[in-house]
Amino acid sequence: ISFFVKLDGTMWGSGYNVSGQLVPEGPTRELSPVQIASNVSAIATGWEHTLFVKTDHTLWAMGSNDSGQLGDGTTTDHSSPEQIATNVTSAAGGYAHSLFIKTDGTLWGTGDNTQGELGDGTFGYRTTPEQTSNAARAVAAGYAHGFVLKSDNTLWAAGDNSQGELGDDTNTDRSAFVQIATNVLNVAAGYQYSAYVTSDNSLWTVGSNNLGQLGDGTTINESTPESVAVNVTTVATGLAHTLFIKTDKSLWAVGYNALGQFGDNTTT
Repeated sequence: ISFFVKLDGTMWGSGYNVSGQLVPEGPTRELSPVQIASNVSAIATGWEHTLFVKTDHTLWAMGSNDSGQLGDGTTTDHSSPEQIATNVTSAAGGYAHSLFIKTDGTLWGTGDNTQGELGDGTFGYRTTPEQTSNAARAVAAGYAHGFVLKSDNTLWAAGDNSQGELGDDTNTDRSAFVQIATNVLNVAAGYQYSAYVTSDNSLWTVGSNNLGQLGDGTTINESTPESVAVNVTTVATGLAHTLFIKTDKSLWAVGYNALGQFGDNTTT
């Protein structure tokens, strides 16, 4: 599924609507964009659920809710948006969990927590949002792990670490946030791997590397973050491919390209 916000604040989406994360009727394939909401400032997507923040800082959610990822106190799917929280600035969606930051800098999470991805110090499920950190300025969610970037630019991670994706030099799942790095500008989380950019504009990657998504010239997993590129300003991750922009505005890609996700006219 793809989403976008127009200049007038309307939110639109298209693609495969499996669990009501796009439109009420499903499953359907929406080949043309359909309007979903208005006055939207930010969008985040999970595996089969959708989150969006409105200009009044309310958080709304729709789609799959089997693990409580919508945060409405139930495990019932919802095919139309429902308000979940107020005073929210940004959100992130994982496979079956959701994370969001409030205007006071507190981090909240809901949904699947069986690998500690909410960072609340426990393992289990949460059907209503609970506070898990503070002083947060950015958040990222991977398949079953999450990151919070704090106001002092320290990076913290929690959740699944089976492939070393937390970057703490271990393969041990963490149910509470642990500090990974300092001087971080932005962070992205993919499927069992992670990437972040530091203040010296270097790109660091860690975790699963079976398809070369770490960009280190190998297909060997790493549990210790490694610097793989310089002069980088921002990074984004997919299932197993990584995209980043350099200071000269050039766009770079590495990893899985079998479906042409690089846009380089190949499927290599």
